[in-house]
Amino acid sequence: MKKKSLFCLSFVGLCLAGLSACSGGSQYYEIKFYTDYEGISTEAPGSDYLQANLDVSKAVYVGSGFVPRNGSNRVARLSRLAKDGEGKAISYQETRQNKQEGCLYTFDGWQGFYDSNAFSGGSAPENLQVDLKNIQADCAVFAHFSVEKEKYSVTIQDADSSLIYQGLVEYGTRLGEALSLAFETEEAAKKKLEGVVYPLPSFYYEEHSFTGQYEDANGTRFDVDSLFDAEIKKKETYKPIYNAASYKDYTVSFFSDNSFSSPLSVNGSDSMTVQYGSPISGDFSSLGDATHDFLKWEGIYGEDAPESVKGRSVDPDHILYNCSVYPVLQDKKQSVAVNFYNANGTVNKTFEVEKGILFADISAPSNVDGVPSGEIFSSVWAKGSIDGEFAKEDDAITAPMDYYPVTAVSSVSVMGAKGDRFIYDFEVSKKGYVLSSFAPSASRSDKKLIESDLGLSALSKFTLVGIKKLSSSGNAYRTALESASFPASVKYVSSKAFSYHSALSSISLPGLEEAEAFGFSEVYALSSIELPSSLKKAGSKLFYADSNLSSIRLHMTKKEAKSRDFASDWNSNGDALISVNYDSAE
Repeated sequence: MKKKSLFCLSFVGLCLAGLSACSGGSQYYEIKFYTDYEGISTEAPGSDYLQANLDVSKAVYVGSGFVPRNGSNRVARLSRLAKDGEGKAISYQETRQNKQEGCLYTFDGWQGFYDSNAFSGGSAPENLQVDLKNIQADCAVFAHFSVEKEKYSVTIQDADSSLIYQGLVEYGTRLGEALSLAFETEEAAKKKLEGVVYPLPSFYYEEHSFTGQYEDANGTRFDVDSLFDAEIKKKETYKPIYNAASYKDYTVSFFSDNSFSSPLSVNGSDSMTVQYGSPISGDFSSLGDATHDFLKWEGIYGEDAPESVKGRSVDPDHILYNCSVYPVLQDKKQSVAVNFYNANGTVNKTFEVEKGILFADISAPSNVDGVPSGEIFSSVWAKGSIDGEFAKEDDAITAPMDYYPVTAVSSVSVMGAKGDRFIYDFEVSKKGYVLSSFAPSASRSDKKLIESDLGLSALSKFTLVGIKKLSSSGNAYRTALESASFPASVKYVSSKAFSYHSALSSISLPGLEEAEAFGFSEVYALSSIELPSSLKKAGSKLFYADSNLSSIRLHMTKKEAKSRDFASDWNSNGDALISVNYDSAE
């Protein structure tokens, strides 16, 4: 604690020279009050008032008080106040001289000393010290202040506002000194501040690493060493800065097989560090042998994994936690040669394909050379020779293979078993023939058309796949048939394929998959029809103007029908919707 006290006795004598003028004669003692003198001494309390030749100009006059010389009450009070330049009374309760930053000044009274000449022939007080409760002569006193260092609250909070440190620290103190006291040693304090761990909840696979820095309320950042060297001069709050969330690393352990009993060394290590969500990456070709290639890794997350992951199969392209995996091998990939030929026997295109590939996955040529006059390339390929078995889309190619184009006559005129004339046109997109014209025989003995009547053997390697037009240029066909039954190879019916058959009351198409709009329109005698479960597409107003058709039997559930490509008015006859009977409503 620092204090101001004694004023030089010679200076006090100077002050008394004007007393009679201020007091109105010698009936009063005048006590002059001054602010603190020239600053706070760093020596013993009061030592700054004992200097030689003190100059009153170094203090500020506050005012005076007067005590009767012969009165019984000798208590001095500041009654006559000095004014500043703005006419306000000068305050003495604050220090005015050389204030030091970070110091707390507390006014705790007045100090002054009498001039020894004031007591000639009388008894002077001990040490000539002025006692304002017992004034004995003219004197001057000075405001006296106790001085102590300010203390500020310093807080170090974690990201969740929990306290790492809190204390009152004296102005100018190095923060490291305060932390050393709180944590016993500076080394322990640094270890505490450097070892903070993100305290807020986060996903199991995320982490917020400590940046090594702390931030104050103004956004200024400090590393730990700088924070320890910070000089406290005000209230401070610091918080550790964490990095934005990043994915954690996990350990993938390699084993020889799914027993997970025998570790497997891969590229010199039996484990690998993989960041969450990343794949197991590297060259694993060495895991194969002469007849096998490495295919993939498989494994299951163990009991130590989070609930959301525990027991799940490991996706090697997206690691989610620590896991154990083993290699899965496959037969070594082999390639085979595939040749496509033209119709004249020359090579059209050659491929080297992976053994086991499906025929559908090879880009077979769409055009060939050397097609005989009057024929077309059917887009069908024969295996091994021109007369070989047709290639199917799901054929797996396991050995070298030659493919030859199958040609077809573009249009075939056939005399049926009952003398009917049929014209069949080849449709490349359907890879088969469609019935495009029907001319009934005048010598027919019945009005039934069945598969054996169609003369399909004339179509050579191909079959009938659709009905384009069951008619001819004349009108004889209109009453020629009462029933028509087609083989399961017929997959589709074109628009108005059966139109104007006024006597046709029965149609059988067991393999039908697609029927275009108006496909069965204007078949006036048709009272009922059954459509197979194979039907996938039904066009608009399929039964337009079929005035006698009262019900349709559709061999599928109502729920299945809703999933097919059926027009909303497929069962309309133009005036109303025809009732449909399903296998069930489900």
